[in-house]
Amino acid sequence: MKDRWLGRLGITSVDWPCWGTMGILHMDNAREFRGDMLKFACNEYDIDLHLRPVKKPRYGAHIERLA
Repeated sequence: MKDRWLGRLGITSVDWPCWGTMGILHMDNAREFRGDMLKFACNEYDIDLHLRPVKKPRYGAHIERLA
Protein backbone atom coordinates (compact mmCIF):
# COMPACT_ATOMS: atom_id res chain seq x y z
CA MET A 1 0.00 0.00 0.00
CA LYS A 2 2.79 2.46 0.85
CA ASP A 3 4.60 1.52 -2.34
CA ARG A 4 1.55 2.56 -4.39
CA TRP A 5 1.18 5.77 -2.39
CA LEU A 6 4.86 6.66 -2.79
CA GLY A 7 4.60 5.82 -6.50
CA ARG A 8 1.69 8.24 -6.92
CA LEU A 9 3.88 10.91 -5.35
CA GLY A 10 6.68 10.08 -7.79
CA ILE A 11 8.91 8.65 -5.06
CA THR A 12 10.27 5.35 -6.32
CA SER A 13 13.89 5.17 -5.22
CA VAL A 14 13.57 5.07 -1.43
CA ASP A 15 13.13 2.24 1.02
CA TRP A 16 10.25 2.63 3.49
CA PRO A 17 10.83 0.00 6.21
CA CYS A 18 7.98 1.22 8.43
CA TRP A 19 4.61 -0.51 8.52
CA GLY A 20 1.46 -0.76 10.60
CA THR A 21 -0.16 1.70 12.94
CA MET A 22 0.97 2.74 16.38
CA GLY A 23 -0.76 1.21 19.38
CA ILE A 24 -0.03 3.93 21.94
CA LEU A 25 0.53 7.67 21.61
CA HIS A 26 2.39 9.34 24.51
CA MET A 27 2.34 13.12 24.82
CA ASP A 28 2.34 16.00 27.26
CA ASN A 29 -0.75 17.92 28.37
CA ALA A 30 -0.63 20.69 25.79
CA ARG A 31 -4.06 22.00 24.83
CA GLU A 32 -3.81 20.67 21.27
CA PHE A 33 -3.41 17.11 22.61
CA ARG A 34 -6.47 17.24 24.88
CA GLY A 35 -9.09 18.02 22.25
CA ASP A 36 -11.97 15.79 21.21
CA MET A 37 -10.76 15.49 17.61
CA LEU A 38 -7.56 13.67 18.64
CA LYS A 39 -9.56 11.42 20.99
CA PHE A 40 -11.99 10.55 18.18
CA ALA A 41 -9.16 9.86 15.74
CA CYS A 42 -7.37 7.61 18.23
CA ASN A 43 -10.61 5.72 18.92
CA GLU A 44 -11.20 5.33 15.19
CA TYR A 45 -7.82 3.64 14.70
CA ASP A 46 -7.72 1.80 18.04
CA ILE A 47 -4.81 3.85 19.39
CA ASP A 48 -4.42 4.36 23.16
CA LEU A 49 -3.87 8.00 24.07
CA HIS A 50 -1.60 8.50 27.09
CA LEU A 51 -1.15 11.99 28.49
CA ARG A 52 1.76 12.57 30.81
CA PRO A 53 0.91 13.39 34.45
CA VAL A 54 0.59 17.15 35.03
CA LYS A 55 3.67 18.86 36.53
CA LYS A 56 5.75 15.67 36.46
CA PRO A 57 8.76 16.56 34.29
CA ARG A 58 10.41 13.19 34.94
CA TYR A 59 7.91 11.70 32.48
CA GLY A 60 8.98 14.13 29.72
CA ALA A 61 11.95 14.34 27.45
CA HIS A 62 15.34 14.75 29.12
CA ILE A 63 15.67 18.33 27.80
CA GLU A 64 12.52 19.32 29.70
CA ARG A 65 14.05 18.08 32.95
CA LEU A 66 16.92 20.58 32.70
CA ALA A 67 14.71 23.49 33.74
